[in-house]
Amino acid sequence: MTDKAALPDAWSPFGKPRGTRDPELNYLEKGMGLMALTGRRPAEIFFSASFSLPPKKLPFPAIIFDGQLKTRHAPGTSFEPYPIPVLADPKKIIGALDQLRALKTFASADAVNTTTGPQLPKYISAAFGSLDKPWKPGYLRSAYGAICCHKFKPRNQTDDIFLAQILGHKLLGPNASLSVGQSYKDFYVVEG
Repeated sequence: MTDKAALPDAWSPFGKPRGTRDPELNYLEKGMGLMALTGRRPAEIFFSASFSLPPKKLPFPAIIFDGQLKTRHAPGTSFEPYPIPVLADPKKIIGALDQLRALKTFASADAVNTTTGPQLPKYISAAFGSLDKPWKPGYLRSAYGAICCHKFKPRNQTDDIFLAQILGHKLLGPNASLSVGQSYKDFYVVEG
């Protein structure tokens, strides 16, 4: 077995050797990972989200998410905790959120946006983007949606309806589901 520290490519995407990063960067990396694996917004990951295991097994790896933001108190939006698919082991995701919150906490969603807003887009672009297309934080939510549709969506359900459900947008009618789903269709999965 190879020691990970001995690998020559044991570098973070930000040009620093792994293990020698500053705490702020470690915090942002953990947050970005959780955003990518859960499809949650930055302020939800860094401030409002709480995760727990579902009371019964679902047809996909899942957690119960509480702390939905940007509801604007719209009718039909999810205010109650609801299950979401996750792209890693649910117990590890719950533990990672606990670790993140142990590193740093914020008083409000606005405090998250003020503090991480200037840095997060460049870090996400460095970690996930390419030279052709820099990434913004919302692209992690879109990529998560595309992967979840590909891996977990029931065959008898449209992408738009499934996306609305896992992103916390309750359906009000056929046109509402399309508008929500279209907002998160920046990516698609190619079979190969």
